[in-house]
Formats: sequence, structure tokens, C-alpha cells
Amino acid sequence: MSFPDRRDDGPIDTPPKSSWLAWLGLTTVVLLALAFPLYMPWMIAVAESYGWSWVVPVLGMIGALVALTLCIVFQVTLRSTLVAIALVAAGGSAAWFLDALPGRAFGPVDGGKAALHYTVNHSKNFPDAAKIGFNLADVSSVASLDALPDGALGLLWMRNGYNTTCEFKKSDDDLVKIVQEARDHPKFSGIYFIADIPRPTTCPDAPERIAERTALIHKHHPEGRSFIAISGGYYYQEEFAQLADSADLIGVVVYPCNTKLGGCDMDKIDERVNRALDAGIPKSRLVPVFQAFGQACTVDQKNFYSVPSSEDVQKMFDRWDSLLPPEIRPFDMTYSWGMQETQSCPSLAMMDGGEYPDLQQFFKSYFQRMNR
Repeated sequence: MSFPDRRDDGPIDTPPKSSWLAWLGLTTVVLLALAFPLYMPWMIAVAESYGWSWVVPVLGMIGALVALTLCIVFQVTLRSTLVAIALVAAGGSAAWFLDALPGRAFGPVDGGKAALHYTVNHSKNFPDAAKIGFNLADVSSVASLDALPDGALGLLWMRNGYNTTCEFKKSDDDLVKIVQEARDHPKFSGIYFIADIPRPTTCPDAPERIAERTALIHKHHPEGRSFIAISGGYYYQEEFAQLADSADLIGVVVYPCNTKLGGCDMDKIDERVNRALDAGIPKSRLVPVFQAFGQACTVDQKNFYSVPSSEDVQKMFDRWDSLLPPEIRPFDMTYSWGMQETQSCPSLAMMDGGEYPDLQQFFKSYFQRMNR
């Protein structure tokens, strides 16, 4: 008994060589290849701003189109064509899944992961801040990580440097020891706060020294991320450009409410974020810093910064959300939960509706909406 050659089954498995679909697909592939130098920089720029996870499915679709075209051009059977497309799609899905796994390089918050909310100056009172929704604690030792409540992670404060003095307060050896102890701790976020408001105008070598510290962290904790906070205000407009490549994550420090204005100027937030973007820092590396303090009760009565009203806080959240959407932020930062006698009094811990407006409730509601 003889069996017919499957090539005799009909045109469904054997597209004609002159098929217009084949030539259309081949032309598309050729145009995509020729235009690669033009559209790839755009794809990279968008990916750095909005995250890389969407790029893999796009490239997977391009790969499927290429597979389909080649199968049609070279007269491959329908079954083989579908298998080739399925393999390309499966490979793209696997790459996306691996990219989304915990422990990858720190980037924007992906769907399914809780947004991270960081605050400072809480000492041992972090459980009170956690009730509001803060889940990223300000810790200065590995031992402090053990004491964090369930659901919270620690961000390691490595002491300051290159702000008022042109040196780090922790030596390289001390840093390496802390990194090696902290990197595998289940309650460590992988983020190292290495410099708060560094001043290249005061310390010209600050960008280089901070970059060296970032490299040291990467050497001993490849998935760890360094974090610095930059003001980049009127007298320091070049700071974002000077420090753009010194750290992985950049906090944008801008406090729009002060007594000189008699209120708040939210346009200052736009100005500062645009300054960072103009320096080439993608949105996915920028951390918004919320104002939650005034200076009416500081010991030296400097009283420059004023407590934002509840309406001002809502406007502040809206403005930050429009500039740095929550889904692409590494985390957000609030200054300050606790009081600092010369810098922040009152602080958010005091704003519970008693002597000061109940801004705690506004922060709590904002965090809850973000995690829905």
C-alpha cells in the first residue's frame, strides 16, 4: 500500500511562491532591518522611562513575523510554520517571566509587587509609620533589619558623605563588610543610601567618589542599588548633570511649600524633575521626595518651610504622579516621619489631626490607592 505525498494535499500547506503575502512579509522584514538604527534608540529611550518588560513581547511579535515570513517564502508546511511561531512566542514569554522574577536588577515597580514607600527619622518607631503604609524603613545596621515588622523591608543608610565634608563617614572596608552581611537578608531591599544632598560645588570630586562607591557595592552585591538624594535647586542647577552617572537611583528633593511664598508652588516640582530628565536620567531611576514637614517649631526658629495643607498634599501627589507615575518608580520617599530639632518640626508623626492637620490620613489613603 502506498501513501500519497503530503505535498499533494492542496494549497493550504503549500503557499505559492508568488504569494503576495510572502512578498509583503519579506518586504516588512527588510524594512524593519533597514530602519533598525532609526527606531531602536527610540525603543531604548521609552523602555528606560517606562520599563523594559514591555519590550520583550514586542520583540517576540517581530520574531514571530520573521518566522512566518521565512516559512512562507521557503514553502514550509503550515504545521511547521505554527511550531516556529509558537517557539518564538514561548521564548519571549520565558524571557519576560525571568525578567519579572524577584531579585532582578532593581527597576520600576511591576504589577503584582507592592509599591515601596520610604520614610526617614523614625528611629525605633517604624511600626507607627507602618500603620500609615510605609513599608521601606530607614535602617543603619544589619541588626536593625531583624527588628522590622512583617511586610517591611529595610533601606540601609550608609552615613553621609561629600555634603559638608569631602569624605565618606564609612570607610570602604566598613561598607564591604555591611554589604556582605546584608545582601542575603530576607528583609533587605537591596538599596544602599550612600549620600544625602552631595555638593559637587563644595567637593569637586564628589561625582567620581560616589561612582566608585556604587561600583564597590555592585562588586559585592551585583543586584544591589545605590541611592543618593539631590536637590538641584536654584544655586545648584548643575547637580543632576554632575551626578547623573554616580548612583543607580536618584532622589529628587524639592519642597514646594514655604513661608516666603505663603503657600506652595507645585511648579517647582516640574522644574526639578525636568532638570533631572534634561541631565539624561530616565524616569525609572528617579525617586520622588514628598514634603511632610514644616519648621515652625525648630529650635532655631528658622521657620522657612511650612506645613502643606491637606489640599496642598493632594495637589503634590497629583503633580508627582503626572511626572513620575507610581508604576515606574523604584520607590517614593517622604521627609520626614520623625522630628529633627533644627530641620523638621513639625513632622508627619505629629500631623495626626491634633495640633496640626491630619496629613497622616492623606498619606495612608494615597498608599492604599496605589496598591489596589
